[in-house]
Amino acid sequence: MAAHDFPVSEPWRDDLSLLIGAHDKKRWPIQWLNRTADSRVIEEARLRLLDSSPEKVLPLLIPEFVRSAKELKAILGPILLSLARKAPPESWMSLDQEIRCGFWNAPRIHNRDQSEVSHSPASILVGLCDPSGYRREQAIQQAHQLPGLLAPILLLVRLNDWAKPIRKKVASRILDLFATLPPEDMMRLVPLIARVNECRRRDPLEWLEDWPKFVACRFNEAVWLEMWAQSSQRNMVVYFKLIQALDSPPSKAVRNALLGSNHRTILFWFIRKLLPRLDQAASEDARRILSSSNAVPVRRAWLEFVIEESPEMAAPELFSLLLHRSKSLRQFSRFYLSRLKPTDFENYYLKALESRSTEAIALKGLSEVSQIRANPEILARLESPVPAVRCAAIDCISSEQLESLLPRILDDFSSPVPSLSKACYKRLMEIPRPVGVHLLAHPPCFEALPEEAQIRMIGLAPNFAKWDGLEFLLSWESLPSLHDQILRQIEVWKSREGRAYIPLGSSRREKLSAMLGRSSLRGRWKELIRFVIENAE
Repeated sequence: MAAHDFPVSEPWRDDLSLLIGAHDKKRWPIQWLNRTADSRVIEEARLRLLDSSPEKVLPLLIPEFVRSAKELKAILGPILLSLARKAPPESWMSLDQEIRCGFWNAPRIHNRDQSEVSHSPASILVGLCDPSGYRREQAIQQAHQLPGLLAPILLLVRLNDWAKPIRKKVASRILDLFATLPPEDMMRLVPLIARVNECRRRDPLEWLEDWPKFVACRFNEAVWLEMWAQSSQRNMVVYFKLIQALDSPPSKAVRNALLGSNHRTILFWFIRKLLPRLDQAASEDARRILSSSNAVPVRRAWLEFVIEESPEMAAPELFSLLLHRSKSLRQFSRFYLSRLKPTDFENYYLKALESRSTEAIALKGLSEVSQIRANPEILARLESPVPAVRCAAIDCISSEQLESLLPRILDDFSSPVPSLSKACYKRLMEIPRPVGVHLLAHPPCFEALPEEAQIRMIGLAPNFAKWDGLEFLLSWESLPSLHDQILRQIEVWKSREGRAYIPLGSSRREKLSAMLGRSSLRGRWKELIRFVIENAE
């Protein structure tokens, strides 16, 4: 009989079936393991557990292991160790807490006597997570028997133990354990080491406080590149700290990995700290990548570095940024160019308006340096057949002219070109009160809008003047296609109406009361709005 072939009546089989049902969303039939002694069922249960997420299964599996019979322990032990080795090292800080909660929540576990920890690796693993300080202390002495990286992982977690004697015992052993680890294993522990340093209790541990220097002494480039490639943004910063701690500049492969991260903090450091340390040959690729970065802050940091290094070399690139799509970079380039030499930016942008490829950006640049000179160019391009140029013209309309051009903007708001409609809506949101007055005075303007544009305008209605917004919503409430959206916006209007005091004349009060009476509003909301209308001053 195989080690896992036992009669159906054995109690451990019920425990295993309950465990599988507890963690599996598909709820395995418990009867499978209660009604059969087929070893294939046990094997399938084992495979399904091994295929599960360690973070989800271990907090359930460990309490089951503790209270199981010897036969079930023989099955669960290898599964437990396999899942524990599969869990990412940095996940053990939270996993340890969840396992401890599982101990307290599981019946027949928290009242155990102070028995010794078994010498089996699975029992040692469980002992290191046990709520009992006595068992944790026993397991620490046997931790070296754990396979793989489990021993250093769990000892690192115990550096954050709530019991000071446990922390002292671990601190006295962990450096000897690290001395036996190959460099590649140390590299895999880096995220957990950094996490322990962030969360640990403030015992004086010099090596942990300066962990990047401690680990950098055993730096392994191949493993660093491997771990970097699969790192999250958080872990990427952790592995980056190792590079900062190195005594010599990193290799080309590491530099390319840093440049490819597109992480602003990393690229800032590369520009300001690493680039000056590289010779001309080593920095050529880095300069090419940094000079073409799409991240605006990185591009600015790169240009600041070039300006400090050689202002004359920076001038051509600064001129090219005068027509960059980023307003921030356009302002940056104008600021530094004006310091290098006097430049007529107005004429520069006027000449750039003559080219179809730069017309849209040049119009924005011109409005930034001289709104008065840009106004006639903006008005001339509101009829442009090129959507990008018309969008730029709408974006550049001055606040003083916006209200007078409202009919023109509403016409373009109904455009089937998404970018043009979006640009118009953005400007309409700046003047919601005049929009409300215009739409109430000219109902055909709203009727002419496509349904999608009508829905967006309804969303803007609560921002109209107080009574204009209510009248507008009640005016179109009967349209079936807009009914649900209007009801939602009436609720929004009601939630905001108390923020502003606007007098309500008797004639308009009667008009709004009549519109409310004809509306399909029912129940509480209708009575609330009626109360607001009747009690408005």
